Amino acid sequence: MRLCWLARRITPLETLEELWRNRFTELLPPPARTLLGPLITREIEQSLAAFGNAGMYQLRQEYLLAPLLCTSVYNLEPLRRTLLELINEDKLNQPEDTRLVLGAVNVATGEPNLEPKVRREKAHFRIKAKYFDNRCHRLEIDHIIASASIPPAFPMTPIGGQNYWDGGLFLNTPLGKVCTGRCCGAIG
Repeated sequence: MRLCWLARRITPLETLEELWRNRFTELLPPPARTLLGPLITREIEQSLAAFGNAGMYQLRQEYLLAPLLCTSVYNLEPLRRTLLELINEDKLNQPEDTRLVLGAVNVATGEPNLEPKVRREKAHFRIKAKYFDNRCHRLEIDHIIASASIPPAFPMTPIGGQNYWDGGLFLNTPLGKVCTGRCCGAIG
């Protein structure tokens, strides 16, 4: 959780503690926890995660009514609220202190090219991924959310008029790009 170093008011370790103990593990909202807490075992509470997590995601109500009309099962507004509360956007954009590179795939252009490179009778496609690097871009909470938007569970995230999904859909962690410093722009 590199983002913990970008904490708003508390130390990085306190931020991590807050995230994992109080935000990302809270499966029942506070009113339901008060009313049902003594009646619900931990196993039952864990299975309720399908309905959402108060600090990360919530089930889209329209998904229950018309799932074929939805582009995702959950929405990430709870995660947005959590990050806005805990992350300092000024610290997020100080690469001299903490460099942050986030990978995302542009939904419109991230499809494999139609013309494959043929190598020993196997088709190889080039995927274009976008790396948002705080050395080259002003990062915002939406960049973090885009890098966690895994379909079909989570929705694509709009950034600058384009929609993005998690870069891990096509590429592993870009350690080589980070180490060489060549992260600005599209890679692929």
